[in-house]
Amino acid sequence: MRTGSEAELAGSVDRKEQSRFGMWLKHLDPRVLIAVASLAGLSVWLVPGEAAILIALLAVIAAWGAGAGRKIHRNLLRGYALFLLFWVGTRFLFGWWNTSLAQAVIEASLHGVRLVALLALGIVLSLIATPRSLGLAFAWFLKPAMRQNAWKAGLAFALMLSFIPRVFRSFTALRRSLNQRCPHLGFYRRTFLLGLSILRVLSLQSWDVAMAVATRNLYRSEPWEYRSG
Repeated sequence: MRTGSEAELAGSVDRKEQSRFGMWLKHLDPRVLIAVASLAGLSVWLVPGEAAILIALLAVIAAWGAGAGRKIHRNLLRGYALFLLFWVGTRFLFGWWNTSLAQAVIEASLHGVRLVALLALGIVLSLIATPRSLGLAFAWFLKPAMRQNAWKAGLAFALMLSFIPRVFRSFTALRRSLNQRCPHLGFYRRTFLLGLSILRVLSLQSWDVAMAVATRNLYRSEPWEYRSG
């Protein structure tokens, strides 16, 4: 039986929650997914505004087809919205300082569209592929440059992806606990305790991740190599 850390590192996508489009994406080679997502993510910053809007629209449709509407927690969506609001607002203020109001609005809106495209592409990858498969594909792309050390980058990439949901779950649970137990705690004190608690929880969970890596023999180069046939 897999531990929670093993399951998160190896990854599994619930087929019952996948649409036909999502199932089709899931059967694609992770190397193809990374290549397409990287190309789209780079192109959205280089193409004109109309093309960037088209790329963002296709990325959002792909994310929705992959099951984002059912699987992405509203707190995470709120975090995405705050992220977009911050960077779009920053771009607007800098643009307004140097150009007219109308031009600043246009540039900030286009900046937001490009960020939406990147977020949607990331959501597609996180919902369709597993940290293990993405790390394997990442190591394959780096093999020509890093050679025998490419597997280390793949392992690090997979571990990073597996820790992202851990951080989110820990933050949500700890924030709820603080709100219930210490509702009158000041902002700075609350922020300090929340950060300290997250670091402590993640440091404890790092042992589980290390055991998962050892159990699946992911500390060697062989599991991070594509085998023909």
